Amino acid sequence: MKNFFIIVLITILFTLVLTSCISKEKGEISNTKAVNILPTEEIKPTVTLSKTTSSISTDVISALVTYYNYTGGELPKDIVTPIKYTSNAKINSKMPEFTFIVSGINVQSYGLTADKSKYYIAGDFNKFNRIVIKCDATNYYQELDFPDTMTPKPSKDYYGFDLDDWNFDLYLDISLWKHEGGTSLNVPKFFWIWDNELKKYINNIELETLSESAYLKVDKENSQVVANQRLSPSGEYEGYYKLQDGKYVLVKTVEVTYAESLDKKTVIGHHVIKELINGKLKVTKDYYENI
Repeated sequence: MKNFFIIVLITILFTLVLTSCISKEKGEISNTKAVNILPTEEIKPTVTLSKTTSSISTDVISALVTYYNYTGGELPKDIVTPIKYTSNAKINSKMPEFTFIVSGINVQSYGLTADKSKYYIAGDFNKFNRIVIKCDATNYYQELDFPDTMTPKPSKDYYGFDLDDWNFDLYLDISLWKHEGGTSLNVPKFFWIWDNELKKYINNIELETLSESAYLKVDKENSQVVANQRLSPSGEYEGYYKLQDGKYVLVKTVEVTYAESLDKKTVIGHHVIKELINGKLKVTKDYYENI
């Protein structure tokens, strides 16, 4: 019996101590409430509690977002960081290595959640406006200046700069992502083609214009540029361009639209293929196919 009373006494003491600790912890949290600021004072957002994190995913990138409690006022200023991306490559097998330096800034801007209870970094964009190209072995140096790009930052290692042979002369050309595209899956880019006679890169407006409405890729095997587009409401388009007298000429198109069959059991694709014949695009194939 004596041991029983000792156990009961210890239990009561432990309960009292635990209750005291919980009350103290609650008191510390309540003391972190933001103080109301008068409108005439400089108003700044206040972090009232520890930051919370949650994992989100978008079509571009899965990232960890940090949220801060918002109590009113102006959001913090954008975080601006100078950035440089450097790439080394031989633009032709018989030429020495070139160095490409893409420079600009990274801008992180804050935004509010839908209920305006928290703020977070809502935008993370790269802005480039200069490419420096040099080759110490040949004393070659060139600067390419252009309007600011505005591209999302899908990863720390990707800046939208690429080298590929867009005119099939065995010299690598430059492309740089300009800004986000639209529903047609287009990827707008700047393009510079290497001119081996002038020994420098020249801006190519044709490819730049094509990229405003399509996703461009190089088909080296057939020496052509392929333009892909999504068609609304349901379909896809491919345009094939070949260089003729220094110009990109559309020589073939493939258009496919999709629809349900009458019994709604299958999807039917309507294919229309056009090819350049005597200077005009003419339908060479028109057929339906179950998908």
